Amino acid sequence: MADDHPMSPEEYEALQKASDDYRPDPTGPLIGEKKSTNFIKEEYAKADPVYQEKTAHLPQTYSHFRTTRGDGNCGWRSVGFCYFETLAELGDHAKVMAEYSRLKSMNNLISVVGYDLSLYADFAEQTFDLLKELAQVILDKQDPVPMLVERFNTFEVSNAIIVHLRVMTGAWLQTHIEQYQPFLLDQTISQYCKSTIDPFHPEIDNLGMQALIDAVIQPAGIAVEIQYLDRSAGHEVNVLKFQAQNPDGTPIDPNAPTFRLLYRPGHYDILYKIALPPTTVAYATDVSAMDIRDIPSMSWNDPSQGYGMSGPDGRYPSYDFTCFYGFSFANPDERSSSYSSPYASMPQSFAPPPPSPYPPVLQPQMSPVSSPMQQSPLESTQASSMLAAVAGSPIRLNSQMLVTPPSPPKMPEEPVTRPMRE
Repeated sequence: MADDHPMSPEEYEALQKASDDYRPDPTGPLIGEKKSTNFIKEEYAKADPVYQEKTAHLPQTYSHFRTTRGDGNCGWRSVGFCYFETLAELGDHAKVMAEYSRLKSMNNLISVVGYDLSLYADFAEQTFDLLKELAQVILDKQDPVPMLVERFNTFEVSNAIIVHLRVMTGAWLQTHIEQYQPFLLDQTISQYCKSTIDPFHPEIDNLGMQALIDAVIQPAGIAVEIQYLDRSAGHEVNVLKFQAQNPDGTPIDPNAPTFRLLYRPGHYDILYKIALPPTTVAYATDVSAMDIRDIPSMSWNDPSQGYGMSGPDGRYPSYDFTCFYGFSFANPDERSSSYSSPYASMPQSFAPPPPSPYPPVLQPQMSPVSSPMQQSPLESTQASSMLAAVAGSPIRLNSQMLVTPPSPPKMPEEPVTRPMRE
């Protein structure tokens, strides 16, 4: 959306102050249900043009969002919930139990920096209990997301997990001082943790978010994207991605599972990207190694294909494809009971005549799909039957290759009797 009348610095300052002073409803659910991102678009419909344009583009990439309560812990709560939700979406019981063991091992780190583990044991136990519950729900093949939403809307569980996340982040900061101290100009890491990380209500800032992701999320093989909705240049929200990297700056796993947060000054919500449909790749099939019963795309009852018959289970045909050259059973005993020849149940009067011991008379003709090479009627029938059998399957046949029919058995020569002259 174009801004035909540039705003004065005073107007910009007033709008930015209004944005900075924005506070979400502190009485809503701790973790909300999924909603369409069109609600965000409508919320900013009367905002200044920059926010209007950025929120108008949001539904084109992100389909849904969840609100988190604006109680000072929205960033911690959003990351905690997304951590569990991503593990749930992976659906890997072993992965969840590996995370249980990894977070348990961080108790040593917490003790090393001077935290009294006995004071935090009960809070940490809520994290471990939820991981075990998630692992069991995955084993039971149930949808774990409703359970996670219910647990994170329970004050005792949700707030205890936040305390555990804060303690793990504080321990990580104090054991990686050289990594984070350059971002603090007027205080030490220890002072920063005591003022911003350890207390329950202070909002998470950029440094705290980086340390939380470094300590808990990235070691789990999970990436994080944060969409910043602000007045910076551009038509869409700015995206910052946190992902484990190699020393050369390339991602360790470019396809790592990723969760997304929407940041508005002073508040975090959860975003869900529009899911792309899975891509399928068609591969050429070797006809000689193909089992005709395993072609799900064949329409067995299509009269235009020449056989219009279906098997007893409605999937496999009753036609005996072993009558075609190139199709055979390696072991006749392996023939499925539902894959039998229709000749067995035909009246005798309709039974096919026995094959002739003499070779057929072959009339040469030009192949409609090849060059000057010739093709017999028998070869044409075999080729067309095979093509009909694999209709709808991505197969390419070599038009320059002809199928040579087996030679008929040689008949014993009979003595020739000549009439005697009178």
